[in-house]
Amino acid sequence: MPPKRPSKANEEDPRKNDEPKKDLTEDHKVKIPPELVAKLVKNFLEDEGTKVSGAATKTVGEYMHLFLTEAVYRAVSNRRDGDPWAKTTNSGLMLEVDDLEKIAPQLLLDF
Repeated sequence: MPPKRPSKANEEDPRKNDEPKKDLTEDHKVKIPPELVAKLVKNFLEDEGTKVSGAATKTVGEYMHLFLTEAVYRAVSNRRDGDPWAKTTNSGLMLEVDDLEKIAPQLLLDF
């Protein structure tokens, strides 16, 4: 008797193997432009003679990216918890300013 073949439900779609996998750890993620980060940092400095190094700009940019990513994840999570339709569908979820305002206090305390 030949061995049982696994059901088709457990097999991967061969078309999926042709698609390149996106890895967010690579440089595929959206980054905040360093020029924008430098302008934002300079805008908040009191002494106009203060210079900001490239390493500082890069570090602040990474921190801002992490902060914004966490804000969006938390807002989406809260939105899905309050909306039964969003839990069952995988369609695009639209965030509004109110969603971000709701998570802001706890997010600021956590950072």
